[in-house]
Amino acid sequence: MNESKRESSILQGQILGGLEVMQRVQDHVDGFCEDELEKMGRTTVSAVIISDGLSRFYTAIETIFVRISRFFENALEGERWHADLLDRMALSIPEIRPPVISQKTHTDLRELMKFRHFSRYYAELEYDWDRLEFLLRKYDAVKVSVRDEIVEFQKLLSSL
Repeated sequence: MNESKRESSILQGQILGGLEVMQRVQDHVDGFCEDELEKMGRTTVSAVIISDGLSRFYTAIETIFVRISRFFENALEGERWHADLLDRMALSIPEIRPPVISQKTHTDLRELMKFRHFSRYYAELEYDWDRLEFLLRKYDAVKVSVRDEIVEFQKLLSSL
């Protein structure tokens, strides 16, 4: 097996592993929202659980994106690297790779990325439930499309 095929196979495995993590987090968030949220109500504890789940969901996706970026572009620098990484995943890079995600998925993920950044540095335990419900709608809108788009990209790697 030549070196580029080997590296491509490693990336495919990393993507599949990342998708498994993403699915476990998604199952946790969905299960909580379906089974526990109504019982608990809009409490601080339920807000923390949702916030943590949404942050972990985005982190799982971002980890996949970092691996893809390292394989193809290998240059993430500066304070805005998280936003730059997300932006790159929606770009077609001629003669290198097609976009990993659509512009619609990019827009929805941007909200989750901003929230993840905010929640890491937010020390208070009072949550804006209107904002959390907005983020849950974004999460619901993107959880299937991002998975499908990453899987499609991973399949494309198989054909290279």
